[in-house]
Amino acid sequence: MARASYLPIYNISEAFNENPALDYDLMRKNFAEWKSVQNLLTKDFYPLTAWRHACDLDHWTGFAYDDPASGESVLLAFRMEEAKETSFLFRLPFALPGRIYELRNADTGEVFSLPGEELLKKGLSVTLPEAKTSALFRITRR
Repeated sequence: MARASYLPIYNISEAFNENPALDYDLMRKNFAEWKSVQNLLTKDFYPLTAWRHACDLDHWTGFAYDDPASGESVLLAFRMEEAKETSFLFRLPFALPGRIYELRNADTGEVFSLPGEELLKKGLSVTLPEAKTSALFRITRR
C-alpha cells in the first residue's frame, strides 16, 4: 500500500534487478499519483483518527493535508486488515463554512461537491468494501 508511505520525498527501496516479479506498471502508477499530491505533503497536516499502535489492525486511519493558500487538499483513508466496518466518517477540520468543496475520488474518478459546513460538522463518509485497502480524495475549495 504505497499511499501509507507518501512523504515529501518518494523512496523506492526495491532491488530492481533482483526481483523479476516486480510490477513496474504499478510502480509507475504509484509514483505518478505521489507526484500529483507531493506539493501538499509539506502543507498543513491533519490527523483525522486517533493514533494507534502498528499492531492494532482493527480500525480505520485517516489524515489530510491542506494548503490554505491554494485551496487544495488531499484526504488519505485506510481500512486496516481487521477493520470490520466498511465505512468511516472523516470530519475535515480545515473546511470553511460558506465555501463549496469539490471532491474527486482518485480510484473511481467520481466527482461531487459538498458544503464546508457538512465536511466540518458531519464529515465525508468513505466506503472501502475490502479490508487492507485505501482511498485518496483530491479536494478543491471553490
